[in-house]
Amino acid sequence: MYILEEIYNDGERLIPGETHDVLEVIRHKSSYKFFKKIIEADILNSPLIINQKIKILDIGCGTGHGTFMLSDMLGVEITAIDISKESIIYAEQNYGASNIKYIKSDLVSFIKKAEEYDYIVSRHALEHIEDGLNLALNLKCKKRLIVNVPFNEPEGNIYNLVNWITEKDFTSYTNREFFYEGLDGVTNDTHSEENPPNSIICVSSNSDLKPIKQLFNYPISA
Repeated sequence: MYILEEIYNDGERLIPGETHDVLEVIRHKSSYKFFKKIIEADILNSPLIINQKIKILDIGCGTGHGTFMLSDMLGVEITAIDISKESIIYAEQNYGASNIKYIKSDLVSFIKKAEEYDYIVSRHALEHIEDGLNLALNLKCKKRLIVNVPFNEPEGNIYNLVNWITEKDFTSYTNREFFYEGLDGVTNDTHSEENPPNSIICVSSNSDLKPIKQLFNYPISA
């Protein structure tokens, strides 16, 4: 019970079947489904890339349930980091795979020794790190950096060090596209003020890759 409470962290980390309501689980899974959909589309457009290992980094992996969703793609090798020792232990015990390496580390320390990755993904983690959005740009990413964070969330959450995140906060991201995830887990390429999204997703891509907005029809179901 102690370990679960440490992981839960007042609701900041999700343990499927143990914490949070069904909609929150749906949103978490939907985010990683979108990450996976993007990577699979790139593989389909350039199938030769599976001849080499496709290296993925998951920043703030938590208990590993989302990381595990990415692990069944052919040719992928995943590194997943989280600052919580309890979360990493839980991930290794419950969401381990031969192609996943879980590491306990903060982002600043990890950057100093990080290798180059094809894809870097992160869901609701960088807002917990001071200047986290820009810090992620210090990592070497060959194909796409995919960041999912709360949209325009006000101050009040003591764990958030970055608040009011909108498109304006991603000006340093090159060749960027924006997507929006609703409370129902549905992902769209637009949003309205009348119906604001729960999360904003910024994707910074290598210019050689096809724009994501051309890859799929929107909205994308949860």
